[in-house]
Formats: sequence, C-alpha cells, structure tokens
Amino acid sequence: MPGSASYSGSRYSPGLSFSPFYCGSAMSQESQIRPSEGLRHVKYEIRGRLARRAQELERQGYEIVPLNIGNPGAFGFRTPETMRLAMIENMAVAEGYCHQKGIFPAREAVVMQQQLRGVTGISAEEVFIGNGVSELIDLCLRALLNEGDEVLIPSPDYPLWSAAVTLNGGKAVYYPCRLENDFVPDPAEIAALVTRKTRAIVVINPNNPTGAVYPRTVCEGIARLAEANKLVVFSDEIYDQMTYEGVESIPMATLVRDTVCCTMSGLSKIYRACGYRVGWAAFSGNLRGAGDYLSRSNCFRPCDCVPVCPRNGPSRRRSAATRASGNCSRPVAGCSNRAAPFSKRHPRAAFFHSRRRRAPCTRSCA
Repeated sequence: MPGSASYSGSRYSPGLSFSPFYCGSAMSQESQIRPSEGLRHVKYEIRGRLARRAQELERQGYEIVPLNIGNPGAFGFRTPETMRLAMIENMAVAEGYCHQKGIFPAREAVVMQQQLRGVTGISAEEVFIGNGVSELIDLCLRALLNEGDEVLIPSPDYPLWSAAVTLNGGKAVYYPCRLENDFVPDPAEIAALVTRKTRAIVVINPNNPTGAVYPRTVCEGIARLAEANKLVVFSDEIYDQMTYEGVESIPMATLVRDTVCCTMSGLSKIYRACGYRVGWAAFSGNLRGAGDYLSRSNCFRPCDCVPVCPRNGPSRRRSAATRASGNCSRPVAGCSNRAAPFSKRHPRAAFFHSRRRRAPCTRSCA
C-alpha cells in the first residue's frame, strides 16, 4: 500500500500496515503555532534579536566580543579556588532535596554577609536561596502582583525586571535616570509616578546597565518614598562590592525600616560564578504584615540545594572582585577609536559602560 509500512515484532502484528503521516486536506497548509499573547509586550534584547544577529555573524566567521551579558568567565576570570573546593567537598550531601528556602548553612552565610553590611533584624528564616537572582525576581513578583498592579523600574532598565513584571500581570512604570545626572534618579520625579496601583519599586544599585552608583541622599529619599506609600522595595545589589575609585554602595536594607525591603544578590558577579546559578533574596524592614506574602514567595518550587557557602572575609572578597572586574571596564571606558565611539566618562561600578554615543573618530588612533 503506497505511503504505508509493515512492522513485525512484539509491539506490532506481522503484516500490520501503519501510516505515520496523515495527508488529508486539513493538513494541506502548513500550520502556525501562535506564541502566547502574554509575551506580546515582553522584550529581552540581551538574548533577543540583536544577540541572534551577533550569532549569525559569528557563524559567518566574524569575531564578536560579547559585551551584552556580565559574564566574567567568558573573559578568563575564575571562581575563587576555595569555592570550587567547597563545591567538590559537599557534592555528596547535595544529591537529595533540601528545604525549599535552601540549605541552612547557605542562608546563615547570607545573614552574616548582610550583618557585615550593616543590616539588622534579619535571620535565616527571611533568606531564600534561588537558582540565580533571575528565578527569585520572578517568584517574588508572582507572589505580589495582581493584574494591573504597577511596579516602578529605573530607565535604562535591566530588562529582566520589566519582563518579569509583565509576565506576572503587572505594569512597568519607568522612572528616569538621566545621562546629564550621571544616570542617578531624582526621588521627586519618582514620587510623581506613584498611583493607587503602585505596589513596589525596583532599585538597581550599583546599576546595570549604566554603571552608576546612587549617593546616600538619593537612597534615603527612595526609602522614605517607599515607606510613605507602603511600597515593597526590591533592591538589586548583585554588584554591591564591585565599585571603583573608593565609591561607596549603600545597602537599601540599612535605610528601609517601615516597609518591606527585599535585597537580592548572588554568586555570579562578585564571586565570578555565573554558571553555579546561586542567588538569594533577604527580606528585612517591617515584616509584620508580610507573613502570607513571604510564604507564597517560596511555595512554587520544592527545594533549592546549594552545596557551597563562601567563607572569605568581606574585605578579601571585595578586593578580589575589584581586581577581577575593574580591568574589564577600563579598556572600553577609555577607548576613543572607531571600535568604541563613547564619551570618556568612566562607570563607577559593575561591568557596564552605558554612555551617549558620539561620532566615530576620523583620525588614526595608535
């Protein structure tokens, strides 16, 4: 029989005709799988169209230097040896499920780190370990937002925050971080954006993608604004110990007292361990009315097993991180030839250099 095949064996009777494809008129046209409407307003260009274009050029033989993601391993910076050894030593006890918040020693280490930064009133019960900060952003927003709730996000933004707000039914409202103010926001401008639907404010300090570090007065202004409007403060501090030339990064949790503050950080940047996928969220501030919210924030996954606890002292971690990352930014920040036509303004922290593009240099550059 044309278009059929005969199979013999335990699963098919001898001589049984089997047609693997249906060729009726209903399948005459190629079907289209429509993506979710919920993704219509979700954009993530770090891994979007621009990144796909770069991959196409790589396949054509062009050499592409990937500066779209803060990935220290791609530039030869290794995870500290003590951490690698701790992973190996603890692998045997990491094979089973653990507590859904993460293993206790890891959460306790985060508490000690927060205390060294001046954060008080926090215990391991208020710490959640996740598969990178990315997962925790999604979980914390999912537990908080209802349809149409608004979240204040800095612009320029780290696109994951915008995407996570949108995917969880919220609306991203952007507060400006202007170039002429070194990308530092104005708390008065932020206050003008608060409505009855505003539930939270995102603070990314040190900032990705601009490399800005907010002064204490600005952080205090944002903290008072959040407290006055009972907003949850999501403070993304993944680059907190990666500042340059003596610039100080102020932990928001040291300033927020009368509302919920969620500090997010992880191993990927300071410890150069992106591939380990270890992040944490530490809740502090006024948690008296937040019990249900905290319980729902970690009810979506059964466990998170992290078989490593960093033991280096804070000063040693800071110096190692600064040595490893500081040299990454300076070639781009100081370059003025055709390869990097940016204004000569150095970032104050992190891996990134977000500046106004100027006309390419037309002279020969040595």
